[in-house]
Order: sequence, then C-alpha cells, then structure tokens
Amino acid sequence: MSIQNNMEQVVFTKASNGRFTFITPNAADLLGFSVSDILNKTEIELFGPELGFESLEVDQRVSLTGASVAFDAHLSDGSQLRKLHIVKHPYLTESGDVTGIIGTIQEVVDEPVALPELQPVAEVDSLQADVADDNVL
Repeated sequence: MSIQNNMEQVVFTKASNGRFTFITPNAADLLGFSVSDILNKTEIELFGPELGFESLEVDQRVSLTGASVAFDAHLSDGSQLRKLHIVKHPYLTESGDVTGIIGTIQEVVDEPVALPELQPVAEVDSLQADVADDNVL
C-alpha cells in the first residue's frame, strides 16, 4: 500500500513539458479521470484548449517567476459544474531551478449564508419603549 493512496490532500506534479508525472487517486477522481488516464498527459489533452491553455499560462508564470499562483477554475463533467481552487507551486531542484509544478486542488462548495433572524415588529416596538422609559429623567 502506498502513501499516495491514503492521502487526503489532492496533489499533483507536472514536468516542465506540462505532462502530469504524479497525481493522487482522489485528485484524479475530483477531475473525473483515473490516475492512468492522467499520467503523461497535458491539461490541454485532458480538458481541451480553453481550460488547458489557461492552465498552461499559469504553469509558465510559475516557471518564469518561481512564485506560487492560486486561481479558481470551473470544470464540468456534463452533469454538474464544479468550482475548483487550484494552487500551483514551482517544483525546484536542489540548486533552485524550476523543474516542474507541484499543485493542490480543492473543490469549492458554496454554502448559503445564513441571514440573522429578524424580530417581529411588536418586539422591536416593545424594546424601543423600554429604552425610552430607561432614558426618562
């Protein structure tokens, strides 16, 4: 049993040519593929030109600047649209050269925001009357 099969984190690595070299099974599931479908492929091959080229531009920015980049992407499997938060980091050699990308993926689940409970008008009027009584000299 390998460590990658037991990781909760959704992690991948890519070589400098943009091909996936590692991906955790849960990351592959989140993207709608098997691990074997993803390895040695580029995001353009997996997701098509629109999303693939956008991701390639982020990879190039990370490689050129050596800085991490976070962004959100939307991925549809045909039945549902998923919002993913992706962070890409430079994969560095011991000498500090960028040799690829290390990435993490998190699905963003938008939860409804609870609104504060409103008091009935009668209660508000009663509170205002109490405050007015307290302020009488």
